[in-house]
Amino acid sequence: MRCALGPWGIALAVAVASGTGSRPAGAQVDPKTCGAAYVKAQVLRRESHLRASRSQLLVCSNPSCAASLRGDCVKWLSEVEGMLPTVVFSVKGGDDRDLTAVKVTVDGDLLVDDVGGAAVAVDPGPHTFRFTTYGAAPVEVQALIHEGEQAKTIQARFAKPAGSEPGPGLLPYIVGGGALVLLGIGSAFEISGLSDKGAADSCAAAPRSCSPATYDADKGAAERGFVAGDVFIGLGLVGAAGAAYFYFKGRPSKQDQAGALPVLVSPRGLALQVRF
Repeated sequence: MRCALGPWGIALAVAVASGTGSRPAGAQVDPKTCGAAYVKAQVLRRESHLRASRSQLLVCSNPSCAASLRGDCVKWLSEVEGMLPTVVFSVKGGDDRDLTAVKVTVDGDLLVDDVGGAAVAVDPGPHTFRFTTYGAAPVEVQALIHEGEQAKTIQARFAKPAGSEPGPGLLPYIVGGGALVLLGIGSAFEISGLSDKGAADSCAAAPRSCSPATYDADKGAAERGFVAGDVFIGLGLVGAAGAAYFYFKGRPSKQDQAGALPVLVSPRGLALQVRF
């Protein structure tokens, strides 16, 4: 791209243009503004500020500008628009739904107030896109945008608000409570069985003071206590495993963690450990 003004002319034109914004192409533009936009567009293009350069080229492409400037600006405008990359935003909320009411800034400057499906022009180079929406923490995405790249997708996802994940509910606690009751009953039967077994053993050790009928009664009571204890403790352990299953199933954020029941031991050494 050539520059039609000398170094001093460029400096003067840039100084004049520093207080001049972009103007609609259809409005009348005075010659001084045309010249300043002509020079500033070239400086901005060399610095890869293509969006700002395009704005200045729209000014000096105005029909009211001198033909010698306007011809270059029209040509350069076509070139800059071909070089100007665009991005498309894809933003999802914590519930995985698409969001549109999102404000996006790029490197601290506002880019769009709402996200839609349309492509948005940005300058080439590394950028930090910041997404903000109501009720969620801001999200930042860093991306390198290449010159001429078109419709590059920039994805962002907002996290779920704290406490929004569903809990396990009452079911695991109800099942767990029932399991504790069964374990308690089973332990009582086991203890009773041990007591009866001790009585039978004592009777067997002193046959003169203990009748065979008493020994048989104590032995039978011990066996029944052990059987009942084993049944209730087994049911209690199954219930405890079910309670743990429902608890961890109801906590999706913990699915990657292995759940384990503590080892439960009956008075006779029966033990069970359940893992998921």
